[in-house]
Amino acid sequence: MEQTFACKGTIRADLRVAAGRLEVVASDRDTATVSVTAMDASEASAEAVRETKIEFKEGRHLLVSAPEHGGWRLFRRAKLHVRVELPTGSGLTVRIASADAVCEGVYHDAVVHTASGDVVLGQVTGDAGVNTASGNVRLGSIGGHLRINSASGDVRTGPVGRTVTVHTASGDVEVGGAESDARVTTASGDIAIGVARSGELKLNSASGDITVGVAAGTGVWLDLSTASGRTSSDLHMAGSVPAPTATPTTLTLKARTASGDIALRRVVPA
Repeated sequence: MEQTFACKGTIRADLRVAAGRLEVVASDRDTATVSVTAMDASEASAEAVRETKIEFKEGRHLLVSAPEHGGWRLFRRAKLHVRVELPTGSGLTVRIASADAVCEGVYHDAVVHTASGDVVLGQVTGDAGVNTASGNVRLGSIGGHLRINSASGDVRTGPVGRTVTVHTASGDVEVGGAESDARVTTASGDIAIGVARSGELKLNSASGDITVGVAAGTGVWLDLSTASGRTSSDLHMAGSVPAPTATPTTLTLKARTASGDIALRRVVPA
């Protein structure tokens, strides 16, 4: 099943897929195209294709919804391959259960809810939010605010232009860059910030390591604590009387880990 709709600009896409694979591509185009096919030869998958709803409202809101009978239990063995092509800069809302989602291109904003499926998301110029139980999350650069809640999946993002909030139970967290305040909490995972420039970073891990790159020329106020791990740093330590040309403090770093190591390093941003 395939349908194509004419677009007069960017749109909002609301996509819901239970099991299988969701592919979204944002590119320079003036149409929105949806293709739904079965991933196997089962009758459940064939029926799920027939019952998938595709709607395009008011020329700007695309809705794709796989069957939700009984909370997807009726079609729990159905696997669909859903491919959606959108204009660059469109808004995106995705809800998946065990399906994997790969979203390529540039989006205005994005919200993703997943149970166990993995998520790969390209560039987002505005805000982005992800809620996942056990799926892994891979994000490109985020221009606005980023909020992620995860139980056990790993999280990796590109640079984030505004605030970062990440909570995960046992997954590792890697943020390519933090331009503003960041709050990252994980029980047993590692935390890595590629480069931090300003704002306040609060990083907490029970047993994981914490690694932070500080942009060259950035003044830092440090508050570090590890119970049984080691702390290492190659940051320049000023004397008791700062030089007149010393760089003012623009970054506050608070890092806590029970048994992990804390490592700080100077980096020269690309």
